[in-house]
Amino acid sequence: MMSAKSFGGLAVALSLCAGAARAQAKGSCVECHQGLPAGNTIGHSFTEWQRSAHAAAGVGCESCHGGDASAKGKEAAHAGMARANNPKSRIFFTNSPHTCGSCHEAEFAAFQKSAHFKELQQSGKGPNCVTCHGSMANVVLGARELETTCALCHRQPTQAFAARLEMDSAGSMVRGLTSALKRARDAGVSDLAPQDKSYRDIVELQRAAVIQWHTFKLPEVLASTREVRRRVTALLGELKLKMPAPEPKTKR
Repeated sequence: MMSAKSFGGLAVALSLCAGAARAQAKGSCVECHQGLPAGNTIGHSFTEWQRSAHAAAGVGCESCHGGDASAKGKEAAHAGMARANNPKSRIFFTNSPHTCGSCHEAEFAAFQKSAHFKELQQSGKGPNCVTCHGSMANVVLGARELETTCALCHRQPTQAFAARLEMDSAGSMVRGLTSALKRARDAGVSDLAPQDKSYRDIVELQRAAVIQWHTFKLPEVLASTREVRRRVTALLGELKLKMPAPEPKTKR
């Protein structure tokens, strides 16, 4: 469970080159699978992994699939692994949230509070992490894509579209606030301690809203992201008042 700029910085991770990713995640999985044809199912999956935040962070195949990346032989490297359609597999549909949650603890804790998680556990048909992020965590659904995905199960309109737009807007505003603080420092504005404190609180609130998204309690997510936007607007106003007045233009 991850996000783009407003979703935990996934877009930044996706922009890292595959070469650097391979250097971080060396092992028999990478050494063998990178040589498979792209049209091959396993080769195609490897290509997706290369473009993922997992690859950029050096998270190798064995972290999710099991096996031994230090082993050189095929049998030894695949020891203990099970196919994805095997209920014993760590990436079996109902097991994936637990596997993802071994690293993404906060997101998993939030997801466990959702109706989606309960449905997944009861019927095995609810959405899981892969539904929104792809099997290699290289996807973050935009507002339209999210609306379409939700409509697969929800016949009545949901607030997902609005919540996603609000989340994007809040993230953009926080980034703008970061730039505004830098401009204030560059302009020599003193006594920015109160604004720095407010900024840290806003960043923490934004991060909490990203985590809260995984509960899929969208009215609460909307309220949190709107509060982020309100606080950003207020702090931008404070910074504007602190900025020195522009020097008057001299007549020639």
